[in-house]
Amino acid sequence: MVIVIGIICVIIGLFLLSQCYKNDKNRKRCRYLLKGTVADHRRVRISKSFYWRPLFCYTFNNIEYKAETPFVTREKRFEAGDEVDIYIDEKHPEVFWIPSEAEGLNASNQIAGGMFLLGGIVACIFFFFGDFLLNLLLIM
Repeated sequence: MVIVIGIICVIIGLFLLSQCYKNDKNRKRCRYLLKGTVADHRRVRISKSFYWRPLFCYTFNNIEYKAETPFVTREKRFEAGDEVDIYIDEKHPEVFWIPSEAEGLNASNQIAGGMFLLGGIVACIFFFFGDFLLNLLLIM
C-alpha cells in the first residue's frame, strides 16, 4: 500500500511541476503585449468541489481569440469585462501568457509539486529499504 501511495504522490508532484514548466515556457515564448478582456467564467467540478476558470478574449490581426487558462481557483479572480494584459506568441497567437493569472499560482504549484514529489520518494524509499533502515536504527 505504501508503494501505491508513493507512486501516486510522485505522479501528482511531477504533474504540478510540469504545469510550472509549461507556464514558464509560455512566459518566455510570448513577447507581444495585447489588452484582452475577461469574457466569462466556466465552473469546473473537481472531485466534490467547484472551481472557476476564466475565459479571456483578445484580438490579434483582426482575428478574435478566446482562451481558457489551465489555472482554476475557488473564487473568481476577475469579473467579466475586466481588462487584462495578455502576452502572445506572434507566430502562434493562440499561445498566450497572462501574468496576473499566473502570479502566485506558479509558486504554489512549485511548493505543492515539490512536497508531493518528496513525499512520494520518501514513501518509495521506505517501501524498498524500510527493513534495512529499521535495523539500522535498532543497532544505534
